[in-house]
Amino acid sequence: MPECTIVVPTYNRAGLIAETLDALLAQTQPAQQIIVIDDGSTDDTPQALSAYAPSVKYIRIENSGELVARNTGLHAAESPLVAFCDSDDIWSPDCLQTLAAQWQITPDLFPCYTNFRFLRDGALSSETKFESAPKNFWNDFKQTGPDAGIFETTITERLLQFQPFFPSCMMVSREKFLRAGGWDEGTTRLIGCDFATTLRVAANPPIGVIHRPLVAIRKLF
Repeated sequence: MPECTIVVPTYNRAGLIAETLDALLAQTQPAQQIIVIDDGSTDDTPQALSAYAPSVKYIRIENSGELVARNTGLHAAESPLVAFCDSDDIWSPDCLQTLAAQWQITPDLFPCYTNFRFLRDGALSSETKFESAPKNFWNDFKQTGPDAGIFETTITERLLQFQPFFPSCMMVSREKFLRAGGWDEGTTRLIGCDFATTLRVAANPPIGVIHRPLVAIRKLF
């Protein structure tokens, strides 16, 4: 199985990041590295993370936004595959193993995304994100396994109508992502700070997709 690094950008999540890291450290396939990029937190994040040394690498930067934090982790990663998990989201135990396995099936993958549920007040949503996609979204999707498959051509246009891919559900080939420019730091939350990057990645098939929900995306409001 290819070696993987998990990058965790964080800002003022001292009360939540332990649950996230505990889930990442309990993966059925251990990550080669887990790197937390502290984006200039002003709360007790450094103290919360001290209990995880040396299992988790800690890098602190000036407050620059989550895109810069993710790129900092991408450049610091030493593995051929890099996954991202925001510091308030929760991975299922087999998330990393399932994502990494897709490179054994399709070695030239650029990204792979997994399905997810929302987590509100400790309860998971009954519907997964992918279940809300329009039917034509999955046109030309090629199955590579019971819960997995690939898009062999660009899907940029369909993402303009429906966007089911979140950073916490994403693994990439580090080499290909760096070549494409990494996270686009020139965007703002007005259009969704990671959307430009998603479009950039979607223009570079093959794109892997896991239909089984392996991530809980926390909604605080």
